[in-house]
Amino acid sequence: MADDGTLLRWNPLKDVEYGDILVRGPNGEREWFSMTFLKPLIHRQKFFPGCYTAPHTCRELLETKLADDATLVVKVDERLKNLGVRKHLRAILDGVGGNSTLHCLERDAMGIYDIALLAECEQLVDVGMGTRHHLSVDVKGLRGLQTPPGVAEYDRLNDAITNDIEESHEEDAEPSDVSKAEEELEPSGPELNLFNVEVGTKSRGFVLTVTANFGEMDDTEPSTSILVIELPKEVAKAQTVEYESLAEEVIEHLRGWNVSEDTSRELLGLVREALEKEGVHISE
Repeated sequence: MADDGTLLRWNPLKDVEYGDILVRGPNGEREWFSMTFLKPLIHRQKFFPGCYTAPHTCRELLETKLADDATLVVKVDERLKNLGVRKHLRAILDGVGGNSTLHCLERDAMGIYDIALLAECEQLVDVGMGTRHHLSVDVKGLRGLQTPPGVAEYDRLNDAITNDIEESHEEDAEPSDVSKAEEELEPSGPELNLFNVEVGTKSRGFVLTVTANFGEMDDTEPSTSILVIELPKEVAKAQTVEYESLAEEVIEHLRGWNVSEDTSRELLGLVREALEKEGVHISE
């Protein structure tokens, strides 16, 4: 109760913020720590005890080293599903060290909400190995499986499922449709002039975006906006991005638009400048 008599209630499932922490090392290098690894333990009094643990102190967390990226691969255990078992999903952790205790999560059958909580971790902490792993989510194994509406409350799993649905639709496209689409991407229309670029986010803040604003050569204001970069936030914060890969993505998004080479080079310079202002490290 507050001093003024107001009754306050705290909901640990909704009122906890899992902020990102950026720490500079002794040599000036930056280390990104995502506190999302705590979410399964806050939402559940016990979350696969013995397999999933957290550092006991801040020092123990800060002494962990960033290791290889990991992928949470979700699969259906068809045998359990055919037997009518409610929890019939398996979580495979690719990229985590072979001696990690996290692999014992693979032995337990999980429900969709177990998977959802695990997927919420932008980073997994391997206490035994003293490492951290950026975690992506592969849900191809869930194709054809109906998920309950409550999954929408778990951003990372929901976004992974949504993106996979879009990807599966693209894979199912007829070859003739693909050829036709490629023909339509040939440069057409009036030549475009670059005005500026804008940085934003999508997928509920998990993806950093850069949009280029163009107009025709005689325009005084932009009339066309083209999304030229989509960069996962976890990559933007923690890894060095190669300039060549950025350039390839920008050029790919410009396909079908009448943009000169000089304008393309100008755009690449502005994109790089905008991303560096957001803290993205870009290498040659």
